[in-house]
Amino acid sequence: MDIAIITNMYPYPGGEQFLETEMKFWQETTFHNVTVLPLSAAGSPRALPAGINVDVSLASRRGLVRHGFSAIFSQYFVRECFHLKQNGKISIVSLVWAWKMTVGLLATVSNLGRWLERNPSVSVIYSYWNNYSSYAACVAKRRGLITKVVSRCHGWDLYEERRPHQYMPLKRQFSSDFDGVFVLSKAARSYMARRYGTKEGRVHIMPLGVSVPAEQSEPSGEGEIHLVSVSSCIRVKRIDQLISGLKEFALQSPDLQIRWTHIGGGPLQEDLETLASGIFTQGTNVSFEFKGAVTNEFVNRFYFEEKVDFFINTSESEGMPVSIMEAMAAGVPAIAPDIGGVSDLVSNDCGYLLPKSWQIEDLVHALRTASQEAEITKLRFAARRKVEAMFNASVNYPKFIRTLERL
Repeated sequence: MDIAIITNMYPYPGGEQFLETEMKFWQETTFHNVTVLPLSAAGSPRALPAGINVDVSLASRRGLVRHGFSAIFSQYFVRECFHLKQNGKISIVSLVWAWKMTVGLLATVSNLGRWLERNPSVSVIYSYWNNYSSYAACVAKRRGLITKVVSRCHGWDLYEERRPHQYMPLKRQFSSDFDGVFVLSKAARSYMARRYGTKEGRVHIMPLGVSVPAEQSEPSGEGEIHLVSVSSCIRVKRIDQLISGLKEFALQSPDLQIRWTHIGGGPLQEDLETLASGIFTQGTNVSFEFKGAVTNEFVNRFYFEEKVDFFINTSESEGMPVSIMEAMAAGVPAIAPDIGGVSDLVSNDCGYLLPKSWQIEDLVHALRTASQEAEITKLRFAARRKVEAMFNASVNYPKFIRTLERL
């Protein structure tokens, strides 16, 4: 029995760095063959663990024009139009969004169907994202090409509030086709069932995991604090509000040398650097640096090559951020808002949990409290211990793989 794993890009560059940790555990499985099927295959691929194959058949753009025309008349697009009309969400934006996702679905159905016909021993498809690629696997199951379809569901592929018109095309049409949807928290499981009608018995909580290093990050010296944020430079991450919070924190803490490092690139990076440069001018007690897009290896190494006091997340929407797990595994406590599954990871016992709809004063209060923390060693130990107990890759990923094997 073989399994195929659909990704957006992995092992090709551009994202999904956290998949590198999970893939190491796929070397030890009872599936005879494991094949990764990326939807995009641009650039040079990263090295895959021994025994894991990669096939770029789903990255083919053949027939896109034909699929674009067919999508207008397809049953999937027509159903989406009815859904939009019934829920008062029909607009040019939502219709175009539904059409584009239908084109992606039809193209992937076509490519996947041809690939499965050449690989009849594949009986299970595991999609890393709950998007049109996982729906294409559901169509393949309906056609009898495979027997089981499972999918992870993270944040951007779960919460409709992140999308234009608070709408995620096609998801409801396939909510009953999955043999298992694996989410990251109780809140996510409840949302999946309530929003899309997925049967709760098919939605399972299966946290991601990170490697817990043998060493621990060291804190800064007295009179200084080093804050690190890791995210894409996009609007939902609210990095502009983080900058505003740091400005106010610095004004209230004139004797403290504040250093802020942001890791991660994106469309807003240049604007955010300009904003920070205008606020944190020479002579202020804040220094900052934008590292841009880097490898996952760079991020994990950074916590040991630099002294880091706190990780900070100011996003307005999250699933269960791997970036926070990695920092905590290194012994770096996190400051983050109570959104998505963050409260399952961050608490006031091992960091600082901001209100869901936090304001600048909430962030400043957390930063001031953190900078004056008397039992910082205890807090850093608790952060690391939380990851060891609940988000350890060597426990969570083998458990997940065994679950798929039992299907």
